[in-house]
Amino acid sequence: MKLTYRTLFIVTMMLFGLLFLGFYSVTYHFQSKTDVSEIAAKNLQKKSEQRHRVIDFYNTHFPLTLNAIETNPDFQSFIETGKNKASIENLFLSVEKATTSAMQVRFLNMQGEELIRTEGTRTGSMCKPIHHRIVPVQELQDKAHRPYFQLFKNLKEGEIGISDIELNMEHHKIVEPKQPVVRYAKVIYQQSQAKGVLIVNVCLTSFFEQFVNSTFYDVYIIDKHGRFILYKDPSKSLIGNQFETFSIYDAFGYEQAKSILNNDIFANELIYSSPLKGFSSEQGLKMILVLKFNDLTQEAKQNADLMLLLIIATILFMLPVAIYLSRFPDKLMHKLNEQAHRDELTLLPNKTSLFEDLHAIPNNVLILLRIDNLREINNVYGYLLANELLTELGKKLDQLAKQMGFNAYKLPSNLFAITVTNRGRVPLESFMHEIHYQIEHENFSIMDNHEFSLSITLGASNPEQPASLDEMLIDAEKAMHLAVDKKIEFSILDHTFDVKAQYQQNIHVLELIRHALMNDRVLTFFQPIHNNKTHQVDKYEVLMRLMDDKGIIYPPNTFLEIAKASKYYHRLTRSMIQQATAFFRNNAYEFSINVSFQDIMNEGFLAFLIETINHCGDCHRLVIEIVESEGLGDYEQISEFIHHIKQTGCKIAIDDFGTGYSNFEHLLRLREDIDYIKIDGTLIRDIVGNEINQSIVKNIKTFCDDLGIKTIAEYVADESIQKVVQEIGIDYSQGYYFGQPQTELLKTSLKSE
Repeated sequence: MKLTYRTLFIVTMMLFGLLFLGFYSVTYHFQSKTDVSEIAAKNLQKKSEQRHRVIDFYNTHFPLTLNAIETNPDFQSFIETGKNKASIENLFLSVEKATTSAMQVRFLNMQGEELIRTEGTRTGSMCKPIHHRIVPVQELQDKAHRPYFQLFKNLKEGEIGISDIELNMEHHKIVEPKQPVVRYAKVIYQQSQAKGVLIVNVCLTSFFEQFVNSTFYDVYIIDKHGRFILYKDPSKSLIGNQFETFSIYDAFGYEQAKSILNNDIFANELIYSSPLKGFSSEQGLKMILVLKFNDLTQEAKQNADLMLLLIIATILFMLPVAIYLSRFPDKLMHKLNEQAHRDELTLLPNKTSLFEDLHAIPNNVLILLRIDNLREINNVYGYLLANELLTELGKKLDQLAKQMGFNAYKLPSNLFAITVTNRGRVPLESFMHEIHYQIEHENFSIMDNHEFSLSITLGASNPEQPASLDEMLIDAEKAMHLAVDKKIEFSILDHTFDVKAQYQQNIHVLELIRHALMNDRVLTFFQPIHNNKTHQVDKYEVLMRLMDDKGIIYPPNTFLEIAKASKYYHRLTRSMIQQATAFFRNNAYEFSINVSFQDIMNEGFLAFLIETINHCGDCHRLVIEIVESEGLGDYEQISEFIHHIKQTGCKIAIDDFGTGYSNFEHLLRLREDIDYIKIDGTLIRDIVGNEINQSIVKNIKTFCDDLGIKTIAEYVADESIQKVVQEIGIDYSQGYYFGQPQTELLKTSLKSE
């Protein structure tokens, strides 16, 4: 059912009504939830006891630390003889590092003079030290005047002393940043005679953070004068500037403050206070727990009415908006529908429209159209121009659709789609041929009237076998990839096309590769390269072949692509490299080996190649050919690889230069390390009488001469081609005119007629 704007208005108003009820329900629920204060009030005493257990941990842990140091044999020996001080210093450092909150460990004689002290330096208010050190002798202090020492020196044997909680001081000054500390001490006796005082300074910052952690309560600590050792506002606590001026009277009022100070235990529905046991009794510390939910309850009750007013105001404000939406014209819905169903760039229907149309019209054939050279156009001219070409192609397809009676769609990336009424295979072939002809013979004029042509490939679903939408898409894609692989204009999926047979053939090829690797039947063939200056063969290209158990030789085009998709490819490459370097070790010819970008990216290949080169001996005779069409644009990977190879003394050649991916900018960026450019055979093969090919090759030659790079022409099949190549000035020639790939080198040097 179509959703009208009147219906939309009614639904919108209902939603706002539900929203109002929802907000009101949340408000009421929040008010009722504040009854949790009654539950929390009953737990005040229990929470107070939990805090005391935190203190008990400290009062258990650090006395055990003191006892452990006292009973250490090295420490007892040091007290008795004064020797082995370094061991005791390291012992103190170990204790300090093992205890996060320990700031200092020191040992003083009974006159208050520090004999050993270790300490940790800190950043900010954090307790955990970032560096520990042994304090030099010249920095040790006399602590006889400090109150805590006067307290500790009178401890009896076995007693543990605990100081007041105070700020850390050194050299009569408070250490910045301020840190609350407490000291645990023990007088060390030998044969009932006091020998000195062992003290551990403990930072209480982490203790306070753990102590106050509570969802329902504020936790405070006061001393006997009503000053806050711990308060929610740090500036009013021990570490703050208002410690001496702000007291419990300011925080709780006179009556409640007096009741807290004058009673060991004070409790009402919001507050619970009790003595804080475990620290110095002289300081008279008390812990206060204050229930948080009282303030929240009052605030919730005060804000409830305001929240309801805000809800009503929001609904009243949104009411005109809902009315305005209800009056929107139908063209808005149409516009939104267009945006959802059309490609923004070409304005053709998009993938969503294609799926809907295929569902609605069952007797259609699906054709996928692929732009073959879009990637090259992107790389050379940029995405703006490529987008312009896509737009122009969209216009051309729209024009043809009106003339020829089909529907055109734009799919992601470099794909378009066409649907046409199924009239059988023969009419479909004619139709696809016409589409291919119309587009490939169109010169698209863009950007200041620059003309570009497009290379396309078409693939169609099977017109003789009805299929579901998913099957049609899969069939059309299979047909398109088949056409690309076979380098034909278009392909229509045939019900006789046996995918299983293709898979079986692939498996057969993989078995051929595996057996060749296992039985040393990976062969190296050599094709001569003719020097057009000396008219002699002075170098060879090494080419790979496979042989089966019947002695049949297989060229690379029968197995290489399948090998690249398997784990065997890199083993084939390494086998060829090892055989080639071993073969040419004992002759004077320069020889070249093909390396693909897939090889370069293989982990461990570079190390293998360098190791093989180093064992080769005369490295300057080895040329590494990099296939230009397989990723020369990845400059970082290529440059790093070439840099390492050049360091070994080898030469570098770029193979197949002039193919689809070529870009003179690539060569400029790598020019200092390139020794040879091998001009692609497709340019050389048809060069006789072809002015365009001759012009391209001349430009490549001129460009390479300027960069100091030698040129090699491939596919020189006869004398007429060689004559043109020599006229252009190409440095070397390679092809059947000078020799086919063979398992042995030529018997004699070849000279031109």
